[in-house]
Amino acid sequence: MNFGYFALLFGIPAFIPQIIKLYKTSDTDGFSSRTIFLYSISMVFYIIHGINIKDNVLIYGSLINLICFIYIIYKSIRNGDFNPLHD
Repeated sequence: MNFGYFALLFGIPAFIPQIIKLYKTSDTDGFSSRTIFLYSISMVFYIIHGINIKDNVLIYGSLINLICFIYIIYKSIRNGDFNPLHD
């Protein structure tokens, strides 16, 4: 039994309310630019690793997270809040 799918089942929906709130309010003040930036880079490497080991759970989970964090970065840049070097 692959428990990774259960992790996706509970982990991904846990983050969706934050993205919905960001969509509705456009408030990015609570996000750390450095954290979001570094986490996004780590997701790229998790995707590459998942492809190398042929682990679909890792690929899908990381891809969904990466999309969410790219959206946060996009909103932060639009708000003028994104500065990962001086966070």
